[in-house]
Amino acid sequence: MEDDDEKVEVEGQLTAETIKLISESMGISNLNDEVINLLVDDGTYRLKQLAQPLYGFSSKDFIPFRFASGGGREIYYYKDPEIDLNEIVTSQLPRIPVDITLKVPMQAQAKDVKPVLPTGFPTSEQQLYYKEITEACVGSCESRRAEALQSLSTDPGLYQMLPRFSTFVSEGVRVNVAQNNLVLLIYLMRLVKSLLDNPTLYLERYLHELIPAVMTCIVSKQLSPKPDTDNHWALRDFGSRLIAQICRSFNSTTNNVQTRVTKTYCKALHQEKASLSTHYGAITGLSELGQEVVKVLILPRLKIESALMKQAQEGVDPVEKNAAENLKTLLLKHCPGVLLRTRHPPDSPEQYEKDFGAIGQVLCTKVAQMRQTISTMKKPATLKVGTVSSVLTPGVASPTTPTTPGISPVKVVTPTTPGTFAAPPKISTPTTPTTGGPIAGLLPTGQVVSNTGQLRRPSTGAPSIPLPIAMSQINPTPPGGSNT
Repeated sequence: MEDDDEKVEVEGQLTAETIKLISESMGISNLNDEVINLLVDDGTYRLKQLAQPLYGFSSKDFIPFRFASGGGREIYYYKDPEIDLNEIVTSQLPRIPVDITLKVPMQAQAKDVKPVLPTGFPTSEQQLYYKEITEACVGSCESRRAEALQSLSTDPGLYQMLPRFSTFVSEGVRVNVAQNNLVLLIYLMRLVKSLLDNPTLYLERYLHELIPAVMTCIVSKQLSPKPDTDNHWALRDFGSRLIAQICRSFNSTTNNVQTRVTKTYCKALHQEKASLSTHYGAITGLSELGQEVVKVLILPRLKIESALMKQAQEGVDPVEKNAAENLKTLLLKHCPGVLLRTRHPPDSPEQYEKDFGAIGQVLCTKVAQMRQTISTMKKPATLKVGTVSSVLTPGVASPTTPTTPGISPVKVVTPTTPGTFAAPPKISTPTTPTTGGPIAGLLPTGQVVSNTGQLRRPSTGAPSIPLPIAMSQINPTPPGGSNT
């Protein structure tokens, strides 16, 4: 009896063997497989229609049906509550969500790299180090600044603070360009140079903040309060060298950093209504990328740039006049070497003027001078060789043949006293400047840069340079907080 009372689970699906047995019992024995499969599906469905109202069904998943009985009937129903429309109409509507905006960093455009956002400082020591370094880099004490830049270029433990430093540079440039503070822009670019020189840091994940900051210092229309007298050209040149260093260090076939930078320069250069200061920045940036870039992108623009410079020199704006002179000097620095390599002699001033505009004659003169210098260096030196008798004459120095053409033979000095020799002349050895920072020529040791960009000698008790922006403006996130 116990075996008869046990419940046996069976599959809820008819099989092909069952259909064959039933058909054979009815005298049908020639069913094909397609008909049997159709009968299996249809028979299973009909069998469930008959069995489920009597015995129900089971499932491992949640079934949202409810059981109810009464009057000798048992039913299952789906609970569907009534909704009060008045409650929905009178309830307060939720806030409208903001539109979705996407900002793709420069590196994330080329490959799937998630930009690292600055977060809270892991330790209080790092927070203190960050505060001291940033204040020293933008402060008025040159010795403290040199020590801070030296630490940034050599310290191997700065990787966790790179998000903070990149944000500090980006925000600092944004604020100080708006205020035309040339001094702090120079200090921020020196900070970038120190980070690039640190061999233990890999800055590729932070180029989306550093490159726009440096490019702003190169092609901005105005960087100082007195653009006609202040030397903001040195900052543009220094920023161009930083971008060239970034391209050499991080350019690859996946991120195409140099291609993007070149397009940015060309976009600024092709804006003829832009100031000549912007054209200067674009040309000095392209020139730092190599002679091939000068050949392809700058030489075809010389005629247009020459016309713009002539128009500015004939105008009354002193800022544009000064920019035209500096742009002319820049072109005469980078273009003659490329023209020397690409154009064959003879150099005709008329042809140069026809090809390159008003600046063509000056370029022709420069190229001719370079050709003459090279030809002079290639001429062999004339040597005077003495006779055999003079060589064999005692007390007469023998002539020596120099190993390098153009260098005079070494003079042999015969000592007058036996056992004594004349001391050789003392040759001074060039010394390396001790002033810290990559642009010590812009900020010499023992001099302080005032807010107007002028250099002055420090006096005892001289007030320090006040910062035009507070640290909270440069780094709006409070220490220890998160910047999301």
